[in-house]
Amino acid sequence: MRPGPHRVRSARPALRRAGAPVVACGWRRDGLGAGRQPGQPLGPGHRHPLVLSRQQQRPPVPTEKPTAESIRGYLRGFARFLPRDPAGKVLLALIAEAQHDPDTAKSFHQRCLGPRRGQERDMLARGIDAGDVSPKLGLDATIDALVGPIVYCARTGSSIPRGLVDTLVEDLLRSRSH
Repeated sequence: MRPGPHRVRSARPALRRAGAPVVACGWRRDGLGAGRQPGQPLGPGHRHPLVLSRQQQRPPVPTEKPTAESIRGYLRGFARFLPRDPAGKVLLALIAEAQHDPDTAKSFHQRCLGPRRGQERDMLARGIDAGDVSPKLGLDATIDALVGPIVYCARTGSSIPRGLVDTLVEDLLRSRSH
């Protein structure tokens, strides 16, 4: 499947069936697709709000004492969420759209990615403080290195092998006891 706003449109009926309120990203008011090239600004008839309700149901960031195992479980859940859940597909479409539209990117970062990244950063910091994980990189670089390959696989339509998450956790979050 090609990347882009059509992925959002294709996820829209599934989100409605699931009872999630759907907010358009790049649709005209009449509900038809925006019909524009990537990078072309949306006109005054377009909106940039985000689909947040179901997307926020993606695997929660562990709030208990984070360990390498709880972080591994979180990443496995995220790896299942992106390609399988309709809201995961919407998230991928929003990521693609944000690459071409500065307004969407700004809103997406403020409302979605920023808060989630803050939770992930806090999770890693608590794991370091507890001595359960010892990332080889800084907090932000570790988050990028853990989540980036999962998002890339999902965006390109490749399967996300279970071994990928295991390897990322083992290589990036080695416990201090190792």
